[in-house]
Amino acid sequence: MLTLPFPERILTSRDLRTSWATLVKELQLGRAFIIQHNAHPLAQLLPLVVAPSVLPVPDPLTLPMLTQLALAVGTKYLASMAGMTESSFMALGSQRQLPSEVLRRLEVLEALMDRLTGCLDASQIGPWFHFKRKELRGRTVIQQLVFPWNPGDASIQLVQHLALNESLTRVPLTIRPSISGRGR
Repeated sequence: MLTLPFPERILTSRDLRTSWATLVKELQLGRAFIIQHNAHPLAQLLPLVVAPSVLPVPDPLTLPMLTQLALAVGTKYLASMAGMTESSFMALGSQRQLPSEVLRRLEVLEALMDRLTGCLDASQIGPWFHFKRKELRGRTVIQQLVFPWNPGDASIQLVQHLALNESLTRVPLTIRPSISGRGR
């Protein structure tokens, strides 16, 4: 028999439509529910049995921006910025069981890569991560983001600020048509 940490709670179909996000969180915390319709029980929802630190996710290298980042800086450096060794990163990534803190770092790195692809050519992204900067006290972005860091930490905020400045100072190249007819 399953012993639940919380008593079962009764839900209606309206509860399912309006507060499903809260429902999922409570299922993750171990709460069970009975779904009723017109005061008749229809189904029972049991708690999710997933370890909180390991969540099933898509292979990180199948996400477009992270694939580009891995190509630009190398899987070894992407793994180190995510806070793992390359072999652990590849093994857990292929099993789709990366720790939640690594997933949060990868989301930040993906957003960073998205910003950079808007202002740099693909050939310039790798060097951007390897370039030593005075703002980082002579370190590269990769050296700045070596474990440990969490989204919102000063180290990543500084890197995000550098990427923002890069995107604001780089003007996309546009070709203007010649007004006078010369320049063909």
